[in-house]
Amino acid sequence: MLEPQEQDYSPYEPEVEDLRQVALVLLDHCLTDGVPDDLLDFIDDQLAQQPPNLPLLHALAGDIHHRLIGLRADLFNVRDQFLRQVLTEFKVDLSPFVPPQALHEYHAVPSSALIDFIRPQRRLTLAERKMLRQAFEASTRLAHQLNEDVLLTEDVLLYVVDWLDGLSISAVRQGWFEPMIPRPIIGFIH
Repeated sequence: MLEPQEQDYSPYEPEVEDLRQVALVLLDHCLTDGVPDDLLDFIDDQLAQQPPNLPLLHALAGDIHHRLIGLRADLFNVRDQFLRQVLTEFKVDLSPFVPPQALHEYHAVPSSALIDFIRPQRRLTLAERKMLRQAFEASTRLAHQLNEDVLLTEDVLLYVVDWLDGLSISAVRQGWFEPMIPRPIIGFIH
């Protein structure tokens, strides 16, 4: 019978995995604080190593990208949940009002524009307008925070990927200028 794999399995060397975990904690702190400085300082420290820890930077780029995808999905779900709530409670489809292509702008839509969009489709009581505004403002506040997290994460990812690209180009160029020493062909008879 096969043994189940360990839960703590990591494809990275222990040193890289330890640094990766530190970087992920720093990413969480950066998202909480809204400032990427601590993580960028950590990345700069890794870049200052000779040679730079490329496996760590590759792993970190993948982790940051994965987090970015999750944040974008969360942002989409916040919008989608509000749209479903309005469709269920008020029988109004808000999809044309807040299309998924404009997801990055959802948090900036004023609640008055929402009410103006719904009015021609359905008469709202004062209590319904109040409830709708409160629900929409709560949704857009959450969307605003998620959008800020997305922007910060995109910036950090771009920083890491730019460095990886630069280091890769540098390594290739360095290889071009190293002298080529011809190797004898073994087994070739003149």
